[in-house]
Amino acid sequence: MNKNMNVEVDDDIMMDASGGLRVRDTGMQGFEVGDTVRFRAVDESGRQEIRIGQIIEVAASDDGQSRSYTVDNYDRPITENNLKAV
Repeated sequence: MNKNMNVEVDDDIMMDASGGLRVRDTGMQGFEVGDTVRFRAVDESGRQEIRIGQIIEVAASDDGQSRSYTVDNYDRPITENNLKAV
């Protein structure tokens, strides 16, 4: 018979689960220019597809709490929640 276990999820486990990389010197989760990532893209007709590309630009939000990324094969900014490391 299986026993139920409660597991406490800390920041490191959540970082691994979300697929991100830790930004050097800040401890924040994120990606850097040149990283290869996988993401879900939406085309003009509204269809979703999975794409792989390289990050060419990183922009921080005004409050410094989040970032948006520009990927070489997609014309819209992508949030870090939609990126996975490849």
